[in-house]
Amino acid sequence: RASPLPRPLMHIIEGEGLLNDATGLVALRFAVAAALTGTFHPVRAALDLVVTALGGLALGAVAALLVFGVLQRLWSSRNADNATILVVLPFPSIVFVVAEHLHLSGVLAAVAAGLVGEVVSRRFAEDQAMRLSTLATWSMLGTGLNGAIFVILGMQLPAILGVVPEVAATLGLRHPLVLLGYVVGITWSLLAVRGL
Repeated sequence: RASPLPRPLMHIIEGEGLLNDATGLVALRFAVAAALTGTFHPVRAALDLVVTALGGLALGAVAALLVFGVLQRLWSSRNADNATILVVLPFPSIVFVVAEHLHLSGVLAAVAAGLVGEVVSRRFAEDQAMRLSTLATWSMLGTGLNGAIFVILGMQLPAILGVVPEVAATLGLRHPLVLLGYVVGITWSLLAVRGL
């Protein structure tokens, strides 16, 4: 029987996966902008990518340090449990919106805020009941959001399938099923690249 990975190593792997996905989303945004405008300047795009990514990471980390610094003071009060949940729940959304408003990566800002917030909160959160309450809240919210995503996908699928013949005709394909081949090919390519 294989021994489980140590918890610190699991956190590193999970964090790397989040940053990898978030960086991919930032790169995709630049690729879409280049496709829509028809112009692409590699040096400027690389600099914009670095500034957007590093700026988002820095903003998220600083925001987490500030917010969890405030929470550290709140955790000594009686109503800390409720205050923590009220502050922590909207925090990722606020960080995301602020970063996007500043033309930084909102995804990377939210990821950095979560990672730094987790590390900081572990150092000074001594109340186990409070930590369990916060973790239970996040778990419930995550389950609800996952379910909502699948419901939204199910609602959009008929409309997406309805325009497949039109998209195939626009691309000059003989049959709409050729698009399915593209989807399978791209998916396998992404899996192969991620496996490297």
